[in-house]
Amino acid sequence: MDVAFFLTSDYANENRLDCDEKMVAPDIVWLWSVSDPVGTGRCSDIDLYGLGKTWQLRLRPIWAAFRLFFVTFLLIFSVYPMATMASGQSRRVVVDTNSGYALFGYDPVAYFTRHVAVPGLRENEFVWQGVSWIFASKANRAVFMDDPEIYAPQYGGHGALAMARGYPADCNPNVWAIYGDRLFLFYSYTARAAWAEAVDLHVERADKYWVEVEGTLSR
Repeated sequence: MDVAFFLTSDYANENRLDCDEKMVAPDIVWLWSVSDPVGTGRCSDIDLYGLGKTWQLRLRPIWAAFRLFFVTFLLIFSVYPMATMASGQSRRVVVDTNSGYALFGYDPVAYFTRHVAVPGLRENEFVWQGVSWIFASKANRAVFMDDPEIYAPQYGGHGALAMARGYPADCNPNVWAIYGDRLFLFYSYTARAAWAEAVDLHVERADKYWVEVEGTLSR
């Protein structure tokens, strides 16, 4: 069995492993595949992906304990994208579990008019799709009330990249994009950058998956 994980060559050389052949480019984070992750203390083959080379490494005793911890960590967090921030994931519209507001209390209209994420005010509240939305001004609330579908975030505010991959995930309201007069939200800047590499493809896939996923989420 192989276990894949990220490790800097600096970290490998100085802290955990005695290598017959020293690594290069210590600032680069490499993806390793470690054979025999049980921790026998014997040499294991470690393949440096992308270079097609294998190093024989002598595992120190502490490495066995470290690997056991790391494997457990991977098992827990390998499903992280599918369970990220469950506060809004199980609902059609992502909400803040503390306040109950959609879009974590941000004004959806402001993304279009001010091109920035703006927190809403409680006195400017409007209930739509069973969820409370708040706005920075009464004017923005009136605009939203007139046609919510135009200003509401796509996929109920679930991360656009995650939806393109077939599952719902919460968003960061400060990481967003407007494309084709539609508001898309993302979990992180990294997710937005990946989405931007093939926008049309990701939008097409997310639109298709949302039709399937939406019906499985509660209001």
